[in-house]
Amino acid sequence: MLTIFSSVYAQTESITSRFYFPGLLGIDFQTSRASITYKKGLLLNTAIEYRPNDVTPFFYRFNYDGITNKYNSNATSLPTNVTDGSLHRTYLMAGTGYRKKYKSLGWYVLTQPGLSIRGFDIVKSNDAGYILEQFTRKDISVKFTGGFEYYLASHFAIIMEPSHYQNSFVNHKVSFNNSEMAISIGITTTLF
Repeated sequence: MLTIFSSVYAQTESITSRFYFPGLLGIDFQTSRASITYKKGLLLNTAIEYRPNDVTPFFYRFNYDGITNKYNSNATSLPTNVTDGSLHRTYLMAGTGYRKKYKSLGWYVLTQPGLSIRGFDIVKSNDAGYILEQFTRKDISVKFTGGFEYYLASHFAIIMEPSHYQNSFVNHKVSFNNSEMAISIGITTTLF
């Protein structure tokens, strides 16, 4: 254990020390509507972040976020006939952020356009009985993030991120919410 902490403090600057790997767990909140009730969801947030140097406040990040919520619905306009089910979302986002750091504390803002892939179940019947199929829909999305960091070492920080996901749902009838909020906590570090 002592070897790990001493190697973190003794890092030398190289190209590999510019790549950070944030990993967070969080809670997703969706606004319930008259016909759909959502439970709090689970968020898994993974990313690769490139920081050009310590002087430049701009950075670049690619996110792969997974979110799952349970819902209950009596709406006839949903793209599914399952009234008590799970809604799964995968977000693939890439964007630019701005970071400021003072000693061990830091904050950042980040905007990432990308793709939302929503998956939910549909029940169909045939001569043999019922079939459960997975239906997916892809939409353009944007993620807005603000983050707070506490550095335990120069390349290792505890982070907290409140986020807002905005989905386009272009050319679709009334369906699931087109926006959601999330808050997550985790760490970010370099490999070397």
